[in-house]
Amino acid sequence: MSKGLGNILEEVVSEFRPFLLERQFVEKGKRDFVKKIKSDFNRQEKITFSGRLHRSDSDAIYIDPVVGIYYPSVKKIEKFFIDDHLSKYPVVAGSISHFSERNIYLSVLYKTGINLTEVVKEIHRELDLGAFTLLSMFPTLESIYLGVIHKHPFLYKFHRSYDERKLLTMTCIILLLYGKEKAMEWTKESFIEGHFKDHIIERLLVFEFKK
Repeated sequence: MSKGLGNILEEVVSEFRPFLLERQFVEKGKRDFVKKIKSDFNRQEKITFSGRLHRSDSDAIYIDPVVGIYYPSVKKIEKFFIDDHLSKYPVVAGSISHFSERNIYLSVLYKTGINLTEVVKEIHRELDLGAFTLLSMFPTLESIYLGVIHKHPFLYKFHRSYDERKLLTMTCIILLLYGKEKAMEWTKESFIEGHFKDHIIERLLVFEFKK
């Protein structure tokens, strides 16, 4: 009888728990580890271990570790402009291997009781070379802003193609870091003419920081 997805995934997650707790992450639920940095606009760094059952082997799963950088302060402002599910998304996120030299979506096959050592070794390596590279390269909200401005490849979703929601996130980042005048300047220069741009400008004109 299969142990079930959750139990099999726990066999791997338990191998990383001491390592992440030592790095000041706090466990949230059974799959998430979060590190909060209140001094930087309530920044949250999150490592998540998600899993999928193998189609034909009930004792095997695919493990997909991801890393995310969340800024509730940014997303709270974003909700002022558009209140939908996207306002809860991380500012930056991806597979831990998107931020290593491999630049792939990491999905590791683990068969319970068979290849634990190999799986842990691979994920550990990609955490060090990928996830923690991202977190150390962009340790503050301002460093993320500068990374977007200089078109860093890790932040390609902000600049590779025209994405109104990513541009809105940048508007909110600039608003938080530098104020309304610079945010308005960014919005006028970066958005394509149309209803969405007009809406953002209208909301910017009446925006006020709450004390």
